[in-house]
Amino acid sequence: MLERDDFTKRYESGIPIAVHEFLYPLMQGYDSVALHADLEIGGTDQKFNLLVGRELQKQRGQKPQCILTMPLLVGTDGVEKMSKSKNNYIGVTETPDNMFGKVMSISDELMWNWYTLLSFQAVANIEQLKAACKAGANPRDAKVLGGQELGGPVSQPGRRTACPGKLRGPL
Repeated sequence: MLERDDFTKRYESGIPIAVHEFLYPLMQGYDSVALHADLEIGGTDQKFNLLVGRELQKQRGQKPQCILTMPLLVGTDGVEKMSKSKNNYIGVTETPDNMFGKVMSISDELMWNWYTLLSFQAVANIEQLKAACKAGANPRDAKVLGGQELGGPVSQPGRRTACPGKLRGPL
């Protein structure tokens, strides 16, 4: 457990490490053993826990799972990772209007991170939108496009929309 960098630093500094901080990775790792997982997906903040699962699987004679970590999505507050407990999330069962409104509430800077992590648009299309905004197009229009994309397909599969104004993009 002391392989985890923050645990090592805290231990060496005499800062206490709570029991639940040791148990959580072990319990999550044991899930991998119990399920005979061959792949586990998690946020970059879960890498240590995922690797504990691999180690526990090896100790139990199982083939160690592959892990795939994904970047964390910053929530609607623009600061913390998206989380229901922090009330900075967009729920998949929310109405399209609520989803759209929450997308419109994020900062222009955060919008590009969301495009990268959530959009089905090609990277080239996202880069065109960025370039258009840098050239003077209103970032609000790009945000509308993202809001329509995020709020539409979840609740209305197959719906295709286009952004009004200067920024028209395939969805």
